[in-house]
Amino acid sequence: SYYFVMTPTKKCLAATGVLRDVAHRPLLAKENVNKAALEAFCRKVVSFQFKEGEPTLQQVGREAVAGGAPGAEVDGLVWADRGPQLFDFSKLRRASDGVVFLKPPAGSGAEALPFLLAGDTLLEPFWPEGLGIVRGFLSSLDACSALSLWSSGAEEAEVREHHALAFAQLKTLGARTRGSVMKTDESKYALDPSTRYRTLGNTGGSPTHSP
Repeated sequence: SYYFVMTPTKKCLAATGVLRDVAHRPLLAKENVNKAALEAFCRKVVSFQFKEGEPTLQQVGREAVAGGAPGAEVDGLVWADRGPQLFDFSKLRRASDGVVFLKPPAGSGAEALPFLLAGDTLLEPFWPEGLGIVRGFLSSLDACSALSLWSSGAEEAEVREHHALAFAQLKTLGARTRGSVMKTDESKYALDPSTRYRTLGNTGGSPTHSP
């Protein structure tokens, strides 16, 4: 199976007939997307010869049909799931803060408990760059580091600052900025953010934190 991720522009989708009305809101509403045109557009993309001397995906599919592959369409290609789908990445959302302390009921005598965000709830991913899983792991480590600091007796303000410093670095991480944001030796990555992000010194977490 093959998995394609691409970022066509609104102008491109309109020109190929995928969008019925560019003024429609929301733009990618089901009724505004011509499913047949979208499938035709995707088949045209995968039929392009990206590398000289190598067969296109459609050519491979036709060979499979000639070889008797069951259930294949005319060009040998079938959708692995529900077919091509469109997602709007023109506006991405992110949390303003990655950690909050939830106050206990009045008179309970209990202390406030930290509530931390990680993964897509912290930063909406941009799929073409493959940032979702990367930010997921890093933000989970950042959250655990803040929790470790809190469990060791740190005050709320210190925990917030500890996490905020890591979050500030994570927000700048992208395909082009990786070298300037992340440290090179991944074997030394541990729970404390200072072991992973270049510009951070010891952020208040214990240097004995382990992955």
